[in-house]
Amino acid sequence: MYQNAPWYIRNPYDENPSVNLGELLEMDSKGEAITVNIFDAIKEFYGLTLVDLAVLFRENFGVMYYARNVRITDRRAYQFASTLRLPVELFKNTTTDDFDQIEFGKKLFLKNNDIEEIRNAMPDWKARLAKMLAQLYLRCPMDTAKELSRMDRFYWSRGDNMDRLNATERLFVSTAEKQIRNESHPILLGVSYFLDNKTASHFNLRQSRSGRYD
Repeated sequence: MYQNAPWYIRNPYDENPSVNLGELLEMDSKGEAITVNIFDAIKEFYGLTLVDLAVLFRENFGVMYYARNVRITDRRAYQFASTLRLPVELFKNTTTDDFDQIEFGKKLFLKNNDIEEIRNAMPDWKARLAKMLAQLYLRCPMDTAKELSRMDRFYWSRGDNMDRLNATERLFVSTAEKQIRNESHPILLGVSYFLDNKTASHFNLRQSRSGRYD
């Protein structure tokens, strides 16, 4: 069920495995509205992660973390909605029925904003994330680490459909696989990575030391 589930069902399950996948898939098949985190929808439609949004709004990452995971104040909701060209109501409640509005907002946003400039910007706090990825976690070239520093959270297990990953997520998996090959542990079983509200990174690689799918 997980492999065939759309992103707006997989994402809640990644964060909370007690989510009833079957129930949500049944709702989806009937065309019923499913509640969606607006920031997950922005990532899917705009291609902007929470890190990218922190750069866009010139905020520290903790502000975006709080807005996504705890609550969003009215002031922040109006600020984000105005910049992203979205109805402010979506920052209080979003469902799958709102996807057309989000797609339209993205088109308006792209007329006046350079997505690549936002993604490539490196404020100090993001540069520190890239340095940690390059030197401690993945031991990869800095150019690779700068791209991966855009990610705020990522969960992947071997067997997952790679087609559902975006380019940055595929780069994360391939870079992790190179690292464990260098350590003579040839099979990567899974990756978990997320930033907390203090912009501290939490990283875990599951690997097969025997060379088998243990």
